Amino acid sequence: MLKVVVEAKEASLKKRRLNSIDEEEVEEQQSQGVALETNNQRKLWCKGKGKVLTGSGGGVQATINQMMKKGYKEEVDAQVAEFFYTSAIPFNVIKNPAFAKMCEMIGKYGIGYKPPSYHDIREKLLKQAVQNTDALLEEYKEEWKRTGCSIMSDGWTDRKRRSICNFLVNSPKGTVFLYSLDTSDISKTTDKVFKMLDDVVTYVGEENVVQVVTDNAANYKAAGELLMRTRQNLYWTPCAAHCIDLIFEDFEKHLKVHQTTIKKGRRITTYIYGRSMLISMLKKFTKGRDLIRPGMTRFATAYLTLSFLRLVDSGIKPAMGFIYEEMDCAKERIQSNFNNVKKSYEPIWEIIDKRWDSQLHRPLHAAGYYLNPQLHYEANFRNDDHEVKHGLLDCMKRLVKDPATRKKINMQFLEFHYARGLFGLDDAKECRKEMLPAEWWEMFGDHCPELKRFAIRVLSLTCSSSGCERNWSSFEMVIEVHDLFMVFQFYFFSFRLKLNDQLIIIFLYIIF
Repeated sequence: MLKVVVEAKEASLKKRRLNSIDEEEVEEQQSQGVALETNNQRKLWCKGKGKVLTGSGGGVQATINQMMKKGYKEEVDAQVAEFFYTSAIPFNVIKNPAFAKMCEMIGKYGIGYKPPSYHDIREKLLKQAVQNTDALLEEYKEEWKRTGCSIMSDGWTDRKRRSICNFLVNSPKGTVFLYSLDTSDISKTTDKVFKMLDDVVTYVGEENVVQVVTDNAANYKAAGELLMRTRQNLYWTPCAAHCIDLIFEDFEKHLKVHQTTIKKGRRITTYIYGRSMLISMLKKFTKGRDLIRPGMTRFATAYLTLSFLRLVDSGIKPAMGFIYEEMDCAKERIQSNFNNVKKSYEPIWEIIDKRWDSQLHRPLHAAGYYLNPQLHYEANFRNDDHEVKHGLLDCMKRLVKDPATRKKINMQFLEFHYARGLFGLDDAKECRKEMLPAEWWEMFGDHCPELKRFAIRVLSLTCSSSGCERNWSSFEMVIEVHDLFMVFQFYFFSFRLKLNDQLIIIFLYIIF
């Protein structure tokens, strides 16, 4: 017992000495009128290691404070966890940067902080958040004027069986939520869908919109074509991911080997997931991975057992400048997988070409291929390809209405093709594959301003709307509270997902 008392007394004396040191340091800082900077470093010898650690007085004090508060941190962590548990908050919220910032700001405020009231967080603070969201949205609108943008339509059905259609805008700066419509009582005829798409184009500004991306359903396709006849300066583009999934469905319908393989895959996954022992073995030997389970998921998830569809986060690599080339590369890989046996790969090529020619391929894809500096200066670039040139000129005619401007662009194409002017600088050559295509044009296209603007507006585009398809159920409880829903959606896309131009570079890669 005596030993415990002695240890407690020594600990108390140690704490007093540390506090005394702190007070002396504070007094010294006040007398000098300045804070301790990094040049007033103190050297600390690590006991038993002979190393010297240098750091500012503030850094040392922070470490001491952390040591003294170690036990208290466990209590605080337990209270945070209790808040999560009793409020049924998803655990992944802990990864939200806003949560970490909130904790940091509460710590800076110090003892005595009182959280906002129910009324404040529902009324006053919500209105402030809406105003901040509107201000941030203005920054995006300025970007749309410069680079153009894509309007994306995303439909979903909530647990109350309401049909909700969301409209979003994508640009190199990111993807933002505009608004949503409850379409439960609306018959989705061509005219109704056209009216919805036309209204959102008006809302964003036709001069800012380069394309409208939807899925490839018959009513959306008809509405998109009607929109192009009405709006002469933009394109309707089918979702590339949807078209690729339709190709996979065609594989199952028309190729017997796919029918057999898919059936076997479904039987295997059903058998494994119906037995807990096999699931445990699966987790052990696959290091926690899951099989692709058949189910009512988006489009044709089951076909992932037969293929490899590579989705590229367009924040790293926007898709419009690459999809045309990658489709050809995918076909070449398929041919190689079949050891160049024509009778084996030709049926697959025919299915791909049918969908590509009738649905997926658009002039924007050809223009993106031609304007992409990563591809244009390669030895195998198809400069004399009629399809490429026709798509490029068709795209320019639609997006650039002024004949005098188009004439200038045609002359500037020669500068780009033969790498003259800034395009021929060593830095420009070295950066062709190092920079994003649109950024490369931003950096080296100044002496061809009309062509530069046209190229940036094409190369900044997404190819699909599936990058914005997320689990909307998190928001269905606030769908009728417009302000709150708008704020939730904006932060959901702009900060949590940090989408820039999600989608698609395709690798059709058949696995048998």
